[in-house]
Amino acid sequence: MFTSRRLLFTVAGAGACLLLASGAPAAPGDTFTAASTPSHVQPSKPATYTLTLTNTSSNTVPSSQADEATITAPEGFAFVDDSATASASASGACAASQWEPNINEDRIRLRDSDGEGNTRLCPGATLTIVFAATAPAVEDTFDWEVSLSRGDEEEDAFTRTGPPPTVEVDGTPPTPTIVQKPLDPSSSSSASFAFMVSETAATVCKIDSGEFLPCNSPVGYANLGDGLHTFAVRAADAAGNTGEASHTWTIDTRPPTAAVASGPAALTNSRSAIFTFSADEPTSFACQLDGGSFQACTSPAGYAGLGDGAHTFAVRPTDALGNSGAASSYAWTIDATAPETTLGSAPRSGTTAVAATFTFSASEAASFECKLDDASFAPCTSPRSFAALSRSGHSFEVRAIDTAG
Repeated sequence: MFTSRRLLFTVAGAGACLLLASGAPAAPGDTFTAASTPSHVQPSKPATYTLTLTNTSSNTVPSSQADEATITAPEGFAFVDDSATASASASGACAASQWEPNINEDRIRLRDSDGEGNTRLCPGATLTIVFAATAPAVEDTFDWEVSLSRGDEEEDAFTRTGPPPTVEVDGTPPTPTIVQKPLDPSSSSSASFAFMVSETAATVCKIDSGEFLPCNSPVGYANLGDGLHTFAVRAADAAGNTGEASHTWTIDTRPPTAAVASGPAALTNSRSAIFTFSADEPTSFACQLDGGSFQACTSPAGYAGLGDGAHTFAVRPTDALGNSGAASSYAWTIDATAPETTLGSAPRSGTTAVAATFTFSASEAASFECKLDDASFAPCTSPRSFAALSRSGHSFEVRAIDTAG
């Protein structure tokens, strides 16, 4: 309810008059402050706003008690009908009360509830107005136009001090950029990420199928398993616009496994050896012979001029991430020295006997082959006997063949 005024004139004589007023204008120096939330909204979307008008007058006279306020929407904003509520807090002679809002196109007018005085806004009290409005499509910063007064005349208005209540219409989402991330692929079970955001925003992060949790740059993760992983960071600005960035990479901490596919026989008389080998994933190889140093090699790998005795070949795989597997080895023995054959007993030269027996041996474990005269060598054992020989000259030969051939 507005405060009314009546002017009564009584003529009491020349140049004399009496002026009576039923209300009093706001006292000089009456002030108020204004604030609003939210500070940022999205274009063309409705939002609920809260404006607070605080009577900061230092006067204690009744005329410093406000009973009317107005809120004018910035250009392009549209109030939602019947969405406004208003309440005044208690202070001094004024009790806490509800004020009556009236939305008329781009303006909300508010009055104290009964006009009896104790529902006004006394110095130190705050009027809180809650309403809904739809923002314009254009992005910009806008001011709410507000007033607080005692009555509805210009001379009754309080003076606002401090900045006006503002709202920024912002439809541009923040852009997060990941500036530090693990290599793809990676041999580490840990990962660290650093990121930047194009504007002030709250950030949340997640790894794989986990939930988004508040985070700050840098953020790290440990004990990640082998396989594919995805990190994501999401930024939300004050208007509720969101932007997201992600990085996907593969962790491989498993070492490769190598196997020797072929090599010389376990016992051979060859002083050369050729080995073929492979691994269960793409790798490079290093080879070692008889405990020497590992040297880069490819399959097949060959060696020559090897001495008699036991030998060991080993090959070690290393994948592209630097994971090295255990060496796979192959052992064999070279015996390239022929056994010495010794003839033991034999018939004497010029004998009249038509039968003959020979004994023989070798310098190492061996098998034997024997031949008589022009016959071919045939397997034999010691002693070797012959009968019904012709009475003529004869020749006997025996040779030893060791296990290496």
